[in-house]
Amino acid sequence: MECNEACDPLNGVLRDDDVLMSGFTDEHNDHVLFVGWYDYANAVKCIPIEAQAFQVWYFVNFPEKLADEFPAADYERFFPGIRTMSRVEKKRALKRKIDWAKTSIDAMMDSRTDRRRLILGRLSVPLPIA
Repeated sequence: MECNEACDPLNGVLRDDDVLMSGFTDEHNDHVLFVGWYDYANAVKCIPIEAQAFQVWYFVNFPEKLADEFPAADYERFFPGIRTMSRVEKKRALKRKIDWAKTSIDAMMDSRTDRRRLILGRLSVPLPIA
C-alpha cells in the first residue's frame, strides 16, 4: 500500500481523521497552542506579546497545570473572574489583555518579547542578497 494519503507510515493503515477531529474542541486547542508556544519559547527565548498573554491566560484557566512553585494568584490578577466567564467572554478578555500588553513599554521592550508582527507578511522576511 502506498502511503500518499493520511495514513500511519509504520503500518500503512489509513487514519480516519474525521473521527479524530470530531472529538477535537476549541478547548483542546488551548492545550495544543500552549505546548507549541512553550516549546518555541524554550527554543528561542523570545516570543510575541500575544503568546505571552496567551500563556498567562492559559494558566489562569488551567491552574492545575502550574508547577507548585508558581502561585496561581500571580497569574489570576491579570484576568480577574475569568473562570466564571463563558468561553466567548474568556477569549474577549484575552484579546483585551493582548491589546493592553502591546501598549506596555516594559513588556514590549523586554528582551523576551519578539516585537515582530505575530503573522509575518512576505515582506517581513529579509530577502537574500544576490
